[in-house]
Amino acid sequence: MRTRIHVAIFIALSILILFVQHPVMGRQKAFDFALTDIHGEEFQLSDHLGKVVLINFFATYCGSCRQEMLELKSVWQRFSSDRFVAVSVSVDMYQDTENVLLDFAKEYEMNWTVVQDIVGISSQYSVGAIPTLVLVDPEGYVAYTHVGVTGESTLSQEIQGLQTTTSTPRQRTDMIDFWRNYGMLFLVGVCTAAIISALFLAIRHEKNRKPKTLYASENLCNSRIRPLEA
Repeated sequence: MRTRIHVAIFIALSILILFVQHPVMGRQKAFDFALTDIHGEEFQLSDHLGKVVLINFFATYCGSCRQEMLELKSVWQRFSSDRFVAVSVSVDMYQDTENVLLDFAKEYEMNWTVVQDIVGISSQYSVGAIPTLVLVDPEGYVAYTHVGVTGESTLSQEIQGLQTTTSTPRQRTDMIDFWRNYGMLFLVGVCTAAIISALFLAIRHEKNRKPKTLYASENLCNSRIRPLEA
């Protein structure tokens, strides 16, 4: 009976391990945000499900960020806007005013979305240095993160890979979100039920066991072991 209990516990733990190691469950959902860009247009990340989104955290005073803009310009020109979106997020809320960003975007021919981080997006993406680039796959999950100047060839290769390996209907994304939210509860319930069932069977088995009956020998007093005499 102990073997059955061990098997049940092993199966339960195996299910939990597989759940934790599942590639979908281990991915990080990209933080959704909505901001107005420097041209007065609304941008919301979740509106671009189905596309690869490149988020570039920068500041106009940063020399490396200026160098990165040249790489981003090449990336932007290479990919079609119906499958690729880029947004540059300034993390300097004091120096990078709207006018400063307009001039900066014009200087570096930034024809993609440019916004100012007034809601703390950088902290949600754990940005500790700039430039930082985050690639979000078509299903809305963080696929790659780069800190420092990242070349056009690296970014293009990753974007192309995400576009060719991921198809992203909203229905599939909704199903993934459902299992992320409720899958653990379901599997924990299954594992708990398996363990409780094994314990119940073990208790029931112990109750149904017949005690061994010891029969006294009729010749007990005639055996080699004699009772003590008074």
